[in-house]
Amino acid sequence: MPRFTALPCITFVSLLMAGCTSLSNVSPGTALDTAINEYGTPTQRCNNVKPELVNWSTQPMGYYAWTAEVDEQNIILSIQQMLSDEGFRQLDQHDWNASMIACWYGPPAVDEFARWKGVTYRTWSYRYKQGGAFNSLMYMYFNEKGQLVHHHPGPDPRDINDGIFRGMD
Repeated sequence: MPRFTALPCITFVSLLMAGCTSLSNVSPGTALDTAINEYGTPTQRCNNVKPELVNWSTQPMGYYAWTAEVDEQNIILSIQQMLSDEGFRQLDQHDWNASMIACWYGPPAVDEFARWKGVTYRTWSYRYKQGGAFNSLMYMYFNEKGQLVHHHPGPDPRDINDGIFRGMD
């Protein structure tokens, strides 16, 4: 008969409880210190822009990154989950460089170089739930000046390697 210990059960219950709350519960007007006390130290802070951008990311293995705009009094003006279809649509609305993408989207899951049509691009990939459900990567390609020149979604290779897509070829 298998033996169970309390530790896995406690860990499981803790994970369930943690899933009940997320940064989506933080509303504008909340003090940044309150969000930090509740959700932990941000992954990064970009204070070279106004308003300041504060990011909590689950990359490289997770699928979420929350970015808050914070005023000079450390009050959250807005907060949004950037690793989503809606978040990535913003890439079509402005000219982006690598520095601003890092501030808004957090660190990428993968940072590498890729060659396409004889040109080498720095490529960042972000894990996210495409359509809110499918494990995917958003690939971003930067030119030698660090400007975003192209982006597109694709399946998360971890799923392909795990055999989820077997039998589809």
